Amino acid sequence: MGSREIAETLFLPERTPSETQTNIRRISLKSADGSNDGDEGQGAPFYSREAARVVLDPGTYRSGTEPEPYHRWEPIRSTTPAAHIWNQNLDSAMRYLTCEKGIPWTVLHLGLLDKKVTVVILYDKGAVWDQRATERELRELYFPQETFTDIIFAHSKVNKGAALEGSEYGGTQSCGAGIGVKGVSWSAGTVGGYFESETGEIYGLSCHHVLLPTKGPLREPPNLNNDEASARKGYPEYLDTIGVYHSAFEQRDGAIEVVQPPCGDHIDTILELQALKKEAEKGLEALTAKYNVLNIQAPKGKFDNWQATIEESCKRLAEIEKYDRTFGVVVASSGYKIDPMTKHSIDWALFRISENRTVWNMIPGVDAEKRRGSWNGLSTSQRVCNGIADPVEDESVFKIGRKTGPTFGIISGVRDGVNLKENLGKTKEWCVVGRNGTEFAAAGDSGSLVFNEKFQVVGILTAGCDNQGRLTYITPIKLVLADIEKATGEKLEFYDGL
Repeated sequence: MGSREIAETLFLPERTPSETQTNIRRISLKSADGSNDGDEGQGAPFYSREAARVVLDPGTYRSGTEPEPYHRWEPIRSTTPAAHIWNQNLDSAMRYLTCEKGIPWTVLHLGLLDKKVTVVILYDKGAVWDQRATERELRELYFPQETFTDIIFAHSKVNKGAALEGSEYGGTQSCGAGIGVKGVSWSAGTVGGYFESETGEIYGLSCHHVLLPTKGPLREPPNLNNDEASARKGYPEYLDTIGVYHSAFEQRDGAIEVVQPPCGDHIDTILELQALKKEAEKGLEALTAKYNVLNIQAPKGKFDNWQATIEESCKRLAEIEKYDRTFGVVVASSGYKIDPMTKHSIDWALFRISENRTVWNMIPGVDAEKRRGSWNGLSTSQRVCNGIADPVEDESVFKIGRKTGPTFGIISGVRDGVNLKENLGKTKEWCVVGRNGTEFAAAGDSGSLVFNEKFQVVGILTAGCDNQGRLTYITPIKLVLADIEKATGEKLEFYDGL
């Protein structure tokens, strides 16, 4: 979803031992030696193209049997003895692992793994320590065996980028639309929703790491034509610097244009339609040749099917070519920082919606199979105008994102300890676990708004872990809006127009 989301062919290697930072355009530059962690037989990471965050490879640990990726995680309830002990000891455990043991951990998570109360400690590749002794000391000091069944150690891997699908080319965009930076094919995310300032400006809200993405070594996308190639220079030059975590956006550094759908989605859609058209043309050619040899007329139904596919592909390609993907321009972003009071990470970006685009805060209806339980209000489309609220432990929540669409989850009864490289510090984050073992989010969902059952927004999705059951992290929306007001002087309300 540092330990963040999921990615494709982009990889940010771990820091150099010196942990030095170099200021370039007021940014932190982590080491970028181009090494590939996927070459050690740990199992291939899940790659995608979104900006930021983590892919986890199965690691080693002592207690119990090593889980296969995607064993079922469930949230711990806030009323359990384990949750009570965790809340008392989390800060001390984080300090112990960092200061006393020197372990480059990235996530401390408490949950139920296959119904067992389990602590998982995720760490950067290359770390060496006595895991047996560390587990023994953790149990003696913080997590006793009688309450915490297992302690798991697993490698984490930081990647950037997103596995992209075809996108909608519609005149009106709602919550969960896919967005990216003009010319940047190696990053994409989600616009969670739309807000209005006191002066009537309409803004889209997403994540800093989506609209000022960190670039890593990658394959260049195919060039569709000269126009597409020239569009790659539609973003400020500093975004091309590999391995850089960018600071908060400033106008003087160059305009960043937001596009919808993102470049990767756009390219993939065109390539898919071109391939479909080519396949249909070959099929039609083979059909015609066959019946010419037989000296009889080809069956009308088969002929018409191939012809209809060719015509539909050409029609869609022509529509896409005319579609103006300009969606807005970035006006402000948070950079990577930690709120000193709550210890939450802060990661937001605001962009002004273009005058020629129409947006509304609408959640499309969800089919009965997906929405089960208390979410019958989603049987039809919902306007998102029910205000904001705080996240609550054990609460059922919903989100709609670019990659996984509408999904449901439960907020864990405790907050996770997270140690993001971007933030240069430890944070305590709200964790959402997918309902009934399903995934709550994946690459490309960063920026999604998270709703409670009253359709109030409780947070924005900023990060997640892949292999460990799709753990997802959210930042409270009240904190985000307060930080936006502090940074911009703008007090935002949900946009209630169309």
